Amino acid sequence: MRTAESPYLSVLPRVEPLYWAIRSLALLGLLFHMFVSTPPLIGEPLWWGVAGAFAALALLPAIVVKYRRLQLRPFFWGLYALDLLAVATLVDLTGGIESNFFILFYALVPYVGYYAGIQVGLTVAGVVTVMYGIPCFILGGLQVLPQFIFRMVMM
Repeated sequence: MRTAESPYLSVLPRVEPLYWAIRSLALLGLLFHMFVSTPPLIGEPLWWGVAGAFAALALLPAIVVKYRRLQLRPFFWGLYALDLLAVATLVDLTGGIESNFFILFYALVPYVGYYAGIQVGLTVAGVVTVMYGIPCFILGGLQVLPQFIFRMVMM
């Protein structure tokens, strides 16, 4: 299969389509959740703010890479931190251990590990474990331990 080289600057030419796919699916999942949840969240400004933040996080890298206004390496480190906070917030807002959005951690951790290396990927996996675990145990107690262990082992 032949592929054409992109005329745009690219950090990882083979990963960006995956990045856009992950971002698009996260945003679509969030919008779907807003429409079908009980009660519907479509009229609440908080949820539109969360959706707007996810859309901005999706578009920001394209703008920065195209116009090269910032150093790319520190920018992407900041973006990874924002991604972690955004996914953790979304999981917390949609039910903690009961949320299905925890799956976004499974997309984020390998992406960071691929780009930044195995040590950073393992560190991010540890940070995600703490970020996901503390709220789950505060809200669900020890009864969520088996489900939590399974999810973290799969990470």
